[in-house]
Amino acid sequence: MEVKYIQLNINDQQLYGTINVNTKVLEVIAQNAAVEVEGVAKIHEKLPKVVTEAFNRNHRGGVNVEIVKNGIVIDIYLDVKYGESIHKVAKKVQENVKQAIFNMTTLDVSRIYVHVVNINF
Repeated sequence: MEVKYIQLNINDQQLYGTINVNTKVLEVIAQNAAVEVEGVAKIHEKLPKVVTEAFNRNHRGGVNVEIVKNGIVIDIYLDVKYGESIHKVAKKVQENVKQAIFNMTTLDVSRIYVHVVNINF
């Protein structure tokens, strides 16, 4: 499994060296920011790669962070509580995740795709 890092652009890094953040750190930040949003019932779990390969399935779940040419793309798979506005919950998740990642890393996220998998009663 390839470990991916993204370098933080900090003004004084020339003095002290570079700061690299593993994409898994961004996944944790995004997951925590998403579950803070009222109306989110749960974040779906990622299945281990061994399981998905054994069943020849491309299962995506949880939070996936991808570093692309134009920035950072995040996919979040979640359930929304019954009675909540899916649009409002998803928009708030996008805002919360973008802000949390920026506050903790100074990285700007290009896209955040919210995938509503289920409604929880």
